[in-house]
Amino acid sequence: MSAKYKRRDPTFKLKVALEAAKDLKQIKEIARDYHIHPKQVSEWRDRLLESADLIYAMKSSRQSIEDSQIEQLKKIVGQQALEMEWLKKKLQNSR
Repeated sequence: MSAKYKRRDPTFKLKVALEAAKDLKQIKEIARDYHIHPKQVSEWRDRLLESADLIYAMKSSRQSIEDSQIEQLKKIVGQQALEMEWLKKKLQNSR
């Protein structure tokens, strides 16, 4: 008979990893409280700590993308304003 593995949702994993990262309890205690293996708690904690810097990297990357999009839109708006002025002058001269 094969053993069934329980899949945990990401919020549960984060909750356990954060508790382990705080170092208020031992890994064994956390594992016992959540009915999981201590190795799993350690793995989730290590994964959280390794990827923590990505949170700030994604934020700055997203900000730079937004800034470039804003600049692009400003350029388009400026070009359209120039075209409108040119068309207004053209219309006035044709009357």
